[in-house]
Amino acid sequence: MEQFGNMQSEENDKFVLLYKLYYKQMLYAAKQILRDHCEAENAVQEAFLGLSNHLHKIEDVYKRESFYYVVRAARNAAINLLHANKKWMEYEPLERVTGLPAGSPAAEREIREQYDRVLSHIERMKPCYREVLYLHFVKERSASEISCLLQLKLSTVKQRLVRGKKELLARIGSEPE
Repeated sequence: MEQFGNMQSEENDKFVLLYKLYYKQMLYAAKQILRDHCEAENAVQEAFLGLSNHLHKIEDVYKRESFYYVVRAARNAAINLLHANKKWMEYEPLERVTGLPAGSPAAEREIREQYDRVLSHIERMKPCYREVLYLHFVKERSASEISCLLQLKLSTVKQRLVRGKKELLARIGSEPE
């Protein structure tokens, strides 16, 4: 049993040493792909989580191969995050949504009224939902950006977005026409 404890301690030491030696290089590599500091930090954290399961593949943390291995892990995590965050949306033509020609004063007024209505609903929500929904819809921030701004876990932000959207839709759906 003591031998197993020593092995865990060695892996912990190796993990901490990898972090201290290569964090900045990993962050730089991820930032080159994502072009966003908060997203790059998330990618590096994901890379370290993945590396924690593969520490046995790294013999000597000071070898150049170890450097390449951890930087490649950060780049792969950044690419995965980039693909996960891409939102391909198809927009319906404005004429079909509003029934009014695009660019017309009536269409612009209709859009502005809808925007103001949604914003007034967001303003009356609980503060925890109000903050994330405002940053997401009005400031057009991603969940990971909101996570960094509010210093919350990404999972917390995502959960608040889901619950907030659900409440917002219920409020919009219950308003008189």
